[in-house]
Amino acid sequence: MALALKVLEATDTPAAAFGAALLGDFGAEVTVVEPPGGSAIRRLGSAAVQEVWWPIIGRNKRSLALDVQRPSAQAVLAAAVREADILLVDDSEQGRAVQEIAAAAQLGGQLTRVFAPGADLPASWRGSTRPEFAACATGLVALTGAQDGPPLQPEFPLADATSGTMAALLALVELRHGRLADQRPQRVDLGLHETLLRMNEWQLPVASVQGHAEPRCGNRFPMNWSIANLYPTRDGRFVTISAATASVAERLMRLVGGEALCSDPRFATPQGRRANMDALDAVIAQWMHAHDAEEVLRLAQEVDVVAGLILDTADLLRNEQVLARGDIVRIADATGRRIAMPAPLPRIDALPGAVRHPGPRPGDGATALLARLGMGAQQVQALREEGALWALEGQPAHASTPPSRKNAASGASVGAPSPDSAGPRPARRPLEGLRVLEAGIVIAGPFAGSLLAELGAEVIKVEQPGAGDPARQMGVRAADIPLWWGISARAKRCIALDLKSDADRQVFLSLARESDVLLENYRPGVLDRLGLGWDILKDINPRLVMLSVSGYGSTGPYAGRPGFGRIAEAFSGIVQLCGTPDGEAMNMGLSVADTTTGLMGAFGVALALLQRDVFGGGGARIDLALFESLFRMCECQLALHERIGRPPCREGTNDPYGWGASGRKATLRAMRCADRHWVMVDVRSVPAGETEEGVAAWVAAMAVQDALDRLQGLGIAAAQVHDAATLAASTYFARRGDVVQTVVESIGAIAVPGEIPKRSHDRCIPLFRAPRVDEDRAVKDRGLAG
Repeated sequence: MALALKVLEATDTPAAAFGAALLGDFGAEVTVVEPPGGSAIRRLGSAAVQEVWWPIIGRNKRSLALDVQRPSAQAVLAAAVREADILLVDDSEQGRAVQEIAAAAQLGGQLTRVFAPGADLPASWRGSTRPEFAACATGLVALTGAQDGPPLQPEFPLADATSGTMAALLALVELRHGRLADQRPQRVDLGLHETLLRMNEWQLPVASVQGHAEPRCGNRFPMNWSIANLYPTRDGRFVTISAATASVAERLMRLVGGEALCSDPRFATPQGRRANMDALDAVIAQWMHAHDAEEVLRLAQEVDVVAGLILDTADLLRNEQVLARGDIVRIADATGRRIAMPAPLPRIDALPGAVRHPGPRPGDGATALLARLGMGAQQVQALREEGALWALEGQPAHASTPPSRKNAASGASVGAPSPDSAGPRPARRPLEGLRVLEAGIVIAGPFAGSLLAELGAEVIKVEQPGAGDPARQMGVRAADIPLWWGISARAKRCIALDLKSDADRQVFLSLARESDVLLENYRPGVLDRLGLGWDILKDINPRLVMLSVSGYGSTGPYAGRPGFGRIAEAFSGIVQLCGTPDGEAMNMGLSVADTTTGLMGAFGVALALLQRDVFGGGGARIDLALFESLFRMCECQLALHERIGRPPCREGTNDPYGWGASGRKATLRAMRCADRHWVMVDVRSVPAGETEEGVAAWVAAMAVQDALDRLQGLGIAAAQVHDAATLAASTYFARRGDVVQTVVESIGAIAVPGEIPKRSHDRCIPLFRAPRVDEDRAVKDRGLAG
């Protein structure tokens, strides 16, 4: 069964295009509106990138090659807008045209607009609004890199991919709600920075309590006190270790140093390990250097310590788990060459995805669309002669010049109207009335639960009696309250159940019988052994949607292996795309594998709920490995490997559209200001009469705001690299509701992340809540009664 949706994509940036591709993978009919010269995405990156990216991000789409500036094109565009279920747009020329038609006609399709930070409130923003700088507005870049080095940006479009996934998720839940309520779906406006900022959820309250942002710390975890780093082995490979819980940390220390290391008082507690991490790292590094990589992995597996190799595309193309999971598909492009790309994600048993064809040539697929829209052959020919349809399959494209791109310094579209406001959002949330049972721990499953809770679902979190979720022990505490936990659990009800107990298992089954969604991220087989597996749950609740997250997925030779976020990041290929060519590969400054998995899992849940509740489907099981979301988002790496004959690798460009295959030096360079803040500067926009080093010298003598003003005055594209402290102090993020101030009893005033999407009504969820284990135990009585 395919997803019976019509999606209209009108964008010049990869975010909305990525979201549309996710929907197209599951059968949605996606039409991309292309201005003369084709989508600007076709021209992003180097020649090698351009050759492979469009076939991948444009897959399963048709092209409507339309010059929206011509009056005769308006009727065609209006007809396409009228029939669309979902409109994914940005502030490009074609995106604005779609927004204007949809607003004027009050049409029933769901509209989601994605825009670069600063574009909505230009009076409160200093610096460029180009999408390449979006990650700089999230805290991620400030946290990535060596402690004594500059901030680093990954060389693939993480901000676009996460925003696109969030856009698709929000479009689905708003469309579902609109269809069920028989009303027009609510519009969504999403900043390119918002999703990564929400994923980096711990940074704001920690900075509030500490009085400063967390510093960069290389390949260690900045947000908690677990043991995590990259270590060279005797045979020249790199192994990453992740000991995210106290029990795993103890097993790791016993492996590398025996009982003496375990009993060392410096390392006996998470706080002690954090304070003495240099000494502990030295012990682990010495042990690693005495062993080959495969021996390290074998010994770690024997004692159930989570470890993994840093993989590149050469490894991924032949990896037995990747191949067994079917994570790679190959599709022939227009020249007949087969292009390797990630398979559709997530895996949903009731809604299988497929890649049917690569990105279209301009105008491909439009003939059937125009016929369905009521355009006869004579009308189509007239549109062709007028240049309104500048390309059509089987006919040569009219000679045309691509539309002018963004202003180099500001990124503002020339002549663009001020971005309109969606107006006050009604006091309802699209998932109200849904019940979600969360049996997940730490980050991946719980982050999916957080997103669903903030969209209105009632989320009941099930923890082990006693210590509860290990996430309670992670990170900075204030007044003995774990700050990260206060964000992760803020919109959830927390109960404790011992699932090995017959009585508590019956409570769990009663709750599952009345729930719409179950989230779990145990190792494959754990719930089955407890008598709570999918076969049992779907029998007692045929409408249940179950999201199962595990390190390597529930199938394949690695299915039984443990996995944490850092291992998944190493396995996905992304670690090789961040850093400098002469330095070590670099992890990003948040648990990006866990949070992208939670995001992709929530998207899968939204797909399954729409199929169930609107199109007459039943329940579904979603199977998602921790590495697969990043593997899907890093969509060009495999094809680029085969195109350039080597693995794409960090070039130190800081360019998210470089993909490690630009063949250039830094295109975006972090420069430090006199007040110790950083700006990211596009060195390609440095004008004649200035040099890159000269710009860096005068930036170093100025405060950050003065530097941004001078850079903009010279036409040099630049943006501030925000950390948690500057995010909390910024008028822009406060006005948008990205950062919200709240007062917590016994702690005082702290900054916390806002909601996605933004709502102007009184909030129905707490901004910060750190419930005790089993605090909401009354929910269990309801389960028993059920």
